[in-house]
Amino acid sequence: MLVFLWGLLTFVFVWVWHVFPHQTLISVATYLALFYLVLLTPLILGQALREGPTTSHRIMGAVAAYLLLGLIWSLIYYAITLHIPGAFKGLKAFTEGDSEVLYTHFQYFSFTVLTTIGFGDIVPVAPIARMAAATRRWAKIEAS
Repeated sequence: MLVFLWGLLTFVFVWVWHVFPHQTLISVATYLALFYLVLLTPLILGQALREGPTTSHRIMGAVAAYLLLGLIWSLIYYAITLHIPGAFKGLKAFTEGDSEVLYTHFQYFSFTVLTTIGFGDIVPVAPIARMAAATRRWAKIEAS
């Protein structure tokens, strides 16, 4: 029930952010969405990894959790850039109106790091951005 209510609150803030784009609303909506996905992922993963036979639903749950990890990290990268503009090199300059385009760049970057492809077109340059990308990569290696 908590996850549902948090998801509803997140949806309302994201909707308000799209109607009234303001930097504070963007930050609040980003953190609400991040916390919602952090709450949702263990629930899905717990159902996928519980004891019992392997079914197609469990496999789909594991894939969904993997994809949610990519979205979580894209929100982390996005939040870093909201507070430290220029934390990543290779992004086109953006204004407040281009925050959606910026987020899609971080989705791309997140999944290239998650899959260890790493094309190198987006590079973390701020220390916290480098730490987030490196932590992400080490978590992937240790899970293997």
